[in-house]
Amino acid sequence: MNFFFSNLQKYILKPEKTLTRHPILFYDSDCVLCSQSVRWLVLCNKKGKVKISSLSSQAAKALEHEFKWIDSVVFYYDGKFAVKSAAISELCFHLGFPFRFIGWFIRIIPAVWADLLYDFVAKNRFRWFGRTNKCRLPSATEKEMFLS
Repeated sequence: MNFFFSNLQKYILKPEKTLTRHPILFYDSDCVLCSQSVRWLVLCNKKGKVKISSLSSQAAKALEHEFKWIDSVVFYYDGKFAVKSAAISELCFHLGFPFRFIGWFIRIIPAVWADLLYDFVAKNRFRWFGRTNKCRLPSATEKEMFLS
């Protein structure tokens, strides 16, 4: 079992210092799949445990010196960055019950396989779901979840 968890560690990078006390999900705002996933996250993140920001936002640009941005979802938490399937797993853990079970399921799958699936979907996401240049405006209560 330790084999599976150790595989995730190579996808979690540690910057020099902790940048914020809130976990942050960075996503591709041009991707319809990503944008719809963020809409789902807003519904599940009622307590505002996780902040949300686009990979093209000022918040992401401020962190570029800490992390080499790749074409992936990025989850920042406890001074660490997780990418690809590790990012999704960590996000699920931070959302708590019942999403924690999804996080455990992703961790049980060897990281190489989980990332192969992630890469396959990421490679085809624009063909399958399309691109968007429109952003949904968050409501007044949702605005606190988003970073500019």
